[in-house]
Amino acid sequence: MSEETLELDPFDPEDESRALAQRDLNKDERVDFAQHILRDRRDAYLRFFGGTGNPGDKRLVMEDLRKFCRGGQTTWADDARLHALLTGRNEVYQRIIDHLELNFDDLWTRYSKVPE
Repeated sequence: MSEETLELDPFDPEDESRALAQRDLNKDERVDFAQHILRDRRDAYLRFFGGTGNPGDKRLVMEDLRKFCRGGQTTWADDARLHALLTGRNEVYQRIIDHLELNFDDLWTRYSKVPE
C-alpha cells in the first residue's frame, strides 16, 4: 500500500518531509494521490475487518473494541491522564468505524481536511 500522506501528525518527524515532497506536485495531482491512498486504506480496512473470516469472530472483535475503546460512550474522566488515554482509544475505534461504514465520498470529506 502507498505511504500515508493524509492527516499530517505534528508529532511525527517524517511528516514534514512528506509534506515538502508533496508540495512539488500540482493541486490536481495531490488530490488524485490523496484519494488513491484513501481508497487503498479503506479497501484494506474492509478486507481486514470485514473480510471472509468467521462472521462470529468479526462480531466478537468489533464488540471487544467497542467496549475497550468506549465506542458510543463518553471518554470523560476526572483524571486528565485517564481522560487522554480513553480519548485516544476512542479515536482509534472511530477511525475503524469510519473506514468500515462511511462511503468513499463521506470518508474523503472527513479525512481530506487540510490541517490548520
